[in-house]
Amino acid sequence: MNRFAWSIMAGYLLSGFRAEAQPDLVYRVPHMEKVIVRSNLVYKSTANATLKADLYLPQTVSSNAALPAILFVLGDDEPEQLRNAKDWKFFQSYGRLAAASGYIGVTFNHRSSENFQKLSDVRSDIEDLVRYVRGHARDLNVDRDRLCLWFFSGSGPHLRLAMGENTNFVRCLVAYYPLLASPPGTKDEIEYSSVEQLKRNAPRVPPILMVKARRDGPVLNGLIDEFRKAASAARVPLEYLEHPTGGHAFDILNDDDTSRKIIRQTLEFIRAQSPPVTPTD
Repeated sequence: MNRFAWSIMAGYLLSGFRAEAQPDLVYRVPHMEKVIVRSNLVYKSTANATLKADLYLPQTVSSNAALPAILFVLGDDEPEQLRNAKDWKFFQSYGRLAAASGYIGVTFNHRSSENFQKLSDVRSDIEDLVRYVRGHARDLNVDRDRLCLWFFSGSGPHLRLAMGENTNFVRCLVAYYPLLASPPGTKDEIEYSSVEQLKRNAPRVPPILMVKARRDGPVLNGLIDEFRKAASAARVPLEYLEHPTGGHAFDILNDDDTSRKIIRQTLEFIRAQSPPVTPTD
């Protein structure tokens, strides 16, 4: 399979994520069911869509608290599949996991790139979600200068959002089995190549945790390897984890100790860059 064909396929490797399948996260911590949830916050309206976010807060958060936040950025899919993505079981569990770990968890819906033809729409939605969280930080109990962006799958072309000037508020990036480029010939192809953007913005790139599933697609994994080499050459701080027997979406489809260890190590990585509050009983 050539690169273009695999890139197209990679954009739709989210069948395991979809609502009808309802898989759940394979890792849990205490108090996930006790967190506070603020649902359906409208962060953006377009001519064709009202985009909403859910906020997950520790159960004992005070009214004047300002907590670091983890923003979970789901990958790409068909428009009708993404319309209610923040309500998928595993996405809700990630929000609860963040809150039970002492963070504000933020999940949200964004538009589809429609087979990589509207990547700029997705990019603008993610940017506007970040602006919303930072602009309403006081009301949301968020520390506007301590955000972590956690990308999944087809959202990989948008890592650029935390690379460059005026992004010091992003303390770290996490990327799970990411697609790190758009298909060859895509409009603004370089802009959506996370490898090229890493090279161009290396001095301004926050610490990154990159996670690969060895049984994932060869083109996708090849881009991850290329990204790692570029980070090493540019001396960008990058930690790397690999699931040796896992496939795409191993965090919900491979219910094993390795998956749980990787998620636990991811939280440890985030804590090292942006310490949370300590949840209480």
